[in-house]
Amino acid sequence: MVFASKKIVNKMEMWTNHKPLLEIAPPVKASRMIPEWFEKLHSDLDVLDPEFPKTSPIVREYMSHTIKKCPAIVDYVAEGFIIPYWTDTIIQRIDNKFLFEHNQTALNDGFGQIEFHSFDQLSTFPFKEGDFNEGVKFISPWFFRTPPGWSTLFLPPLLHNEDRFTILPGIVETDVFHQVNFPSIFHLEGQTIIKRGDPFLHVIPFKRESIDLELRLSTEEDRQLIEDQGMELRSKFTNGYRDITRRNRRKNGK
Repeated sequence: MVFASKKIVNKMEMWTNHKPLLEIAPPVKASRMIPEWFEKLHSDLDVLDPEFPKTSPIVREYMSHTIKKCPAIVDYVAEGFIIPYWTDTIIQRIDNKFLFEHNQTALNDGFGQIEFHSFDQLSTFPFKEGDFNEGVKFISPWFFRTPPGWSTLFLPPLLHNEDRFTILPGIVETDVFHQVNFPSIFHLEGQTIIKRGDPFLHVIPFKRESIDLELRLSTEEDRQLIEDQGMELRSKFTNGYRDITRRNRRKNGK
């Protein structure tokens, strides 16, 4: 008797000491927190041909796309997880004076703390004019665990509009180390509120594997491959890239 092998499902764990967060501001798959501007964007441009008005829907569907049909961007915005900010926080900044406040009870519990990296710790960082010249570190209420051999890339949610501060990216071996806080560069001067639920962090787990770089001139085989893929891509108005990648995944048994 032949038994089918059970597919291994990799899982990332996130946990918190604050039970309400599991309901009010939980991390979600990135595909559930797509940037609002991207959601509103139409997939196709309105193309009207006055001589052939009946064909315009076909032209619109197959030839006049926006970046909402760019598979590279679609795959990026849906990859990994988004962590929303966890508590309303008012921030006031004038020159190099920086104050933050939120619910006093939360603050007393250590929830919503913000710490700082002094200028000396970032003295060669290319601060822009108007930046707060210390690192502003958000203390996370979340802990992270990935399967053995997996690390996590922590990024700002790059396609969500956020010009008040920029989270500094980092990679952590979250299979063995689980507490991660998030330094940032703060740009805004004046006052603002970071609201509970605002997209705050993009979390992308990945498997650690060594990879070397080889630089070389293209071969005839390389050129033929690019030509073949280009022909396949251009022979369809839509989904050519998906056809190529899915077929090759099936071929490689993935």
